[in-house]
Amino acid sequence: MAETEDNIGCILGGAFSIFAGIWAYNHYTIKKIEPPVVITPTYVGGPPPPIKPSRPTGLIYVTSLEDGTIWRLDADSVIGPRRARQFWIKADHSKSKTITARETQTYYRVNCDTTGIRTLKVVEYDKDGKVLRMFNESVFGKEDDYMPPESILASAIRTGCDRAYDTAESAAGKK
Repeated sequence: MAETEDNIGCILGGAFSIFAGIWAYNHYTIKKIEPPVVITPTYVGGPPPPIKPSRPTGLIYVTSLEDGTIWRLDADSVIGPRRARQFWIKADHSKSKTITARETQTYYRVNCDTTGIRTLKVVEYDKDGKVLRMFNESVFGKEDDYMPPESILASAIRTGCDRAYDTAESAAGKK
């Protein structure tokens, strides 16, 4: 009797499988997936102008020295074309015990293409903001210096020569 029950179960299971397959075949369809529509904007008069990075403002970190001095570029002071870029670097000596001045501000002129740099002015301040000493271009000479690639001044040159400071003329190659 056990054999008969197994045969009936197999027959019922097989019939169910056949009917389920027929139902699935009649009710399930494979839909073709369409690629998404990409709308390409068109511009009158050619492609849009490239997006120019916004000009930085305020004090921009340049580097730190072992004695605790922190160099920052005064981004608001950056002027001139790439061949004669000028800017102030502020050195904060407040953490340094070996330097008398608490702040030194140095005005540089840089040729961003050759990385030639010239010091135009140095002003040292005490903790109260009073001028301790001041040096002009005559002390440093009128010839450009060239710094090694990984030097502190090379970091200042890279920061001051950032393309974000380029004017429309210097960016177009008129320098």
